[in-house]
Amino acid sequence: MSLRSLADAAGVRVGTAVTASPLRSEPRYRRTLVTEFNSVTAENEMKWERLHPDPDRWTTDDADLIATTAHDHGMDVRGHTLFWPHLATPDWVTQCTTRTDMLTAVADHCRGAFTRYGDTVARWDVINEPMHWLEGRLADQSWLSVIGPAWPLDVFRVAAETAAELDAAPELWLNVTHADVLSDKQALCIELAQQLLAAGLPLHGIGLQTHCLVPDFIPELPTPEHLAAVVRSVTSLGIEAAITEMDMLADPSPDGLDEQGTHYRELVAAALENPRLTEVTFWGFTDAHTWITEHFGQRAPLLFDEHYQPKPAYEGVADALRHRASLVATEETAT
Repeated sequence: MSLRSLADAAGVRVGTAVTASPLRSEPRYRRTLVTEFNSVTAENEMKWERLHPDPDRWTTDDADLIATTAHDHGMDVRGHTLFWPHLATPDWVTQCTTRTDMLTAVADHCRGAFTRYGDTVARWDVINEPMHWLEGRLADQSWLSVIGPAWPLDVFRVAAETAAELDAAPELWLNVTHADVLSDKQALCIELAQQLLAAGLPLHGIGLQTHCLVPDFIPELPTPEHLAAVVRSVTSLGIEAAITEMDMLADPSPDGLDEQGTHYRELVAAALENPRLTEVTFWGFTDAHTWITEHFGQRAPLLFDEHYQPKPAYEGVADALRHRASLVATEETAT
């Protein structure tokens, strides 16, 4: 069975980041995508700098291709991302000098994105990585200096109000990185979510990226028990959780790939034990197209090799989805 079939049986989304260029030019890429996944995330094509590079100019061809492909094949679309303080924000936004000007730009961007993709994008990562990559503090770019110390609440509020004005109803999410391994980031993530909820803002869920960049960027993998605990800390707030950008560095030897497959199976299964974990998305699906190569070299991070053949990682994820499907079936029988 495909991952897509297993995910459907398990009642979850299994997704992947997608890049427009191979989607447009490589039949194997497109065929594998629509067969194996029921959800897609644009890897870069819906980020502000790519989608809306100037105040009065939108460049939507690549994002439209991804959204249309998903729609035509009955796949969900995760909108990624409206706002990313670290990167992918146009200069005309970061050069704003007043709070009013920056929040007006935020509202205009939300209005355009919600209007164009209202029929295809079911959920948006409103803010991606609101915290420093490896520290438990808010990102300190111009968002903090211009909008103020409560900038995530202000930005989220503008997004929610704009959606309401348009009578749009996408799910609104936070997306965070390394909260699965850094306790101070986990604590701040939960605190930020509590602040949003206390302010009456419609936070639907938190995405845990789960980039397993060991040992090059983070010192160790989360244990399955710890990842499950982090997921519980999110869902205990009464919101959903998702794994949104998973990949894993590996020694590309047979033994290294087998070990990677074991880690994928254990971590995905641990996350999926929680019924409010609604999605597992990988940051790409073939080693032929991955951001990892540029930054870390040939590290075989994904479920399919460069020839689109499934790896032990694929089998590990399939096993985890089968386990989730068995839990669902048991619950249905009991009721």
